[in-house]
Amino acid sequence: MDPSSDYHFLNQILWRRVKLTLVSGIFEGVLQHVDPNKIVVLKNVRNAESGRSVPGVKVFFGHEILNVELMDEAEGASGEKASAVSINTERAGMEKVK
Repeated sequence: MDPSSDYHFLNQILWRRVKLTLVSGIFEGVLQHVDPNKIVVLKNVRNAESGRSVPGVKVFFGHEILNVELMDEAEGASGEKASAVSINTERAGMEKVK
């Protein structure tokens, strides 16, 4: 998916619950803002790995985001698969760092 499609998709799901998979962890929260430069702001954030809530809002930068998954559909009774988008960013040598 090209970067402009990522931005438009994420703008369509503003104010819905999402799960962000990052290079450093997994977070869930309500998508509050998306910047054209792939900066994402979540509120009501919870660290999915530790279960701890993060007070206030949290800013995530595009270079650390691997995947964005829409949680509203995953929690629904219909049992449908959640929508997801991978944010394509340049990661020069990031695979070697891990």
